[in-house]
Amino acid sequence: MLPYLHNSSSWHIREELLNVLIICFLKSKNFQEFDAYRIFETLLRMLDDSKDRIRFTALEAIVAFVSIGNKINAKEIIN
Repeated sequence: MLPYLHNSSSWHIREELLNVLIICFLKSKNFQEFDAYRIFETLLRMLDDSKDRIRFTALEAIVAFVSIGNKINAKEIIN
């Protein structure tokens, strides 16, 4: 699913994929289920999107992902 986030030309599809990711993060209770590096790499790229809605939703996805896991680990990955 992650490759479609930055390869789709439709901002509607990008937004909905981000919403699906947010739902997955909020339903999961285990940070280890996800590849944190790939998730953050993709979400951080989405912060440069041309659409404000996509940038805002990407930030929400980052917050949702960090909320289920090790905040120190997330901070190390982002930096």
